[in-house]
Amino acid sequence: MACYEVAIALGYFVASIANTISGSQDFCSGGGCWRYQAGVLPLVATVPLILVMFQLPESPRWMLSRAGGDAGRLRKALRNMRRLGCAGAKEREAYVKNAQARGGEEAPLTAPWPRSDNDMVAVWDRLHAEAGSPLLLSQGAVRTRPSALAEAKPRVKSRAVLLETFSNIFALLSGSRGVPAGARRGLCYAIGLAILNQACASTAVLEYAQQLLFEVGVASKEMRDSMAIAVAGAKLLGVAFGLILVNRVGRRPLLGWGGAASAVALAVVAVGAALRQPVALLIGLCSFILLFVATWGNGYWVVVTEVTAPGGPEYGASSQAAATATLFASGWLTSLTFVSVVEAGGAWSLLLYSGIAALMAAFAFGMLPETRGLSLEECAAAVAASSRSHRKGRLAKAVSGDSEDDSAESSDSDIDSSEEDDHKK
Repeated sequence: MACYEVAIALGYFVASIANTISGSQDFCSGGGCWRYQAGVLPLVATVPLILVMFQLPESPRWMLSRAGGDAGRLRKALRNMRRLGCAGAKEREAYVKNAQARGGEEAPLTAPWPRSDNDMVAVWDRLHAEAGSPLLLSQGAVRTRPSALAEAKPRVKSRAVLLETFSNIFALLSGSRGVPAGARRGLCYAIGLAILNQACASTAVLEYAQQLLFEVGVASKEMRDSMAIAVAGAKLLGVAFGLILVNRVGRRPLLGWGGAASAVALAVVAVGAALRQPVALLIGLCSFILLFVATWGNGYWVVVTEVTAPGGPEYGASSQAAATATLFASGWLTSLTFVSVVEAGGAWSLLLYSGIAALMAAFAFGMLPETRGLSLEECAAAVAASSRSHRKGRLAKAVSGDSEDDSAESSDSDIDSSEEDDHKK
């Protein structure tokens, strides 16, 4: 998702510059400039995304889930893991090339390379061994393998995948017996992250930045366009900082302090808008976008992948699909209501989004488990453990409540007994 974020930020930055340049041209003098900006400039903004998309390797985990014993798919998955820098993939690819250059082996071998600590490479080792080590065999030995080992998994139709996704989400929400431990809690984490990610107006602020600047007195369209470039540059800079921070800071402090800093920046936005101070408003906008993108913007995709790990390939993928749908639905709803909220409550209503950003910090510090540096299998265990501890806490509270009730009843009975004795005396 890092390439995705870079492409989006770079495309937004390029589009902002192109928007400013086109607004100063002669063909925009008649008031029809919006047609060029709405039709041509979005096409320009897609260029960086397309360029990055062609350079982005296919997900090795997804490829391995579809590879079965197919030698070609196993080779391609290994190549993509090497491109992504997975520890041990480069050595395996080099050994495979040398083995093929020698003509290959006539019988399957035990793994001739040391065990890798990378979870994806470990999965590849297991699947490659189960398929009879086809990348180390000669062409004749590969052709004589049993068909059950040599076949790739059949392709699944999109409609079947969609129906299965809905079925899995329903099973997660209803708590069906077949759902792995912690998977339901992982879905709740992912949905909460998705809602908070967009409910703080992270997308709406970008969309309505020029409108906010106009409301505080920046009447010149050229000046608003130039200020919009600064906001777009803050987003691009935030992505760059986020790529540095995401693997150097724990998940909880990354999202927790990111939410707190975003709350402060949004408060500056509210003050600048209320006091009609363009400079303060611009500083608040740029600060919020930079801080949010560097923390929640980049970290969201990583954390969602990790907290949904208890569901495994099946329920985990469905949880991620549900979270992504919730993310875009929340963004749409927030953008739809943003102008109405500001018009109804005035500039100080922007503090509402600052409060939501504070909730982001509380959610990260108070609920999320720490998953930095863990493999997906270890992330699954951590989320499942947090789910069990949560249930134990509720159970202990219920037991404690029952004990208090019993103590109260015992105390009442003692009081009644004492009163009866006094009456008899």
